[in-house]
Amino acid sequence: MSDVEDTQPRDIPTSRRHLLFAGAGVIGGLAAGALGGSDAKASSAEQVEHHAHAPQHAGRSALARTARECIADGETCLAHCFQRFATGDASLAACAASVEEMLQACETLAKFATMDSRHLAAVVRFCAAVCEDCERECRRHAQEHDSCAACAESCARCIEACRAFLDA
Repeated sequence: MSDVEDTQPRDIPTSRRHLLFAGAGVIGGLAAGALGGSDAKASSAEQVEHHAHAPQHAGRSALARTARECIADGETCLAHCFQRFATGDASLAACAASVEEMLQACETLAKFATMDSRHLAAVVRFCAAVCEDCERECRRHAQEHDSCAACAESCARCIEACRAFLDA
């Protein structure tokens, strides 16, 4: 006999256990059907409405994608700033601060664009302003630091995507 005690309940017959699992499966299937598991075709009016939102969805997708690209380049830039700090060089302190703000703004933009928040337009305006500050600060160091140049370019693309979304 094993040192590990058998934890299977001995007083519940196997057939009863199977019945409980089968019942749970049926309930799960019914719940899935109630939540839209129907194979019915959408009406033509619903299909037209769905396709009318396609440009908006594309705009939100572009915003989220551009924000994530900005985040990736910003994280690289911030890591470079920290490396410089470790050597005692604090000349990139303002750059690091602006990148940190941009990272937070772009993270919010990516999330709000993905979830189609009713506050998206306000977040887009806010993020564009933060990216403008970050781009300006990173451009000051772009000649000497490739990561700053890449971050500035990503911010410029994010600003452009924000403006295009607001103009649409």
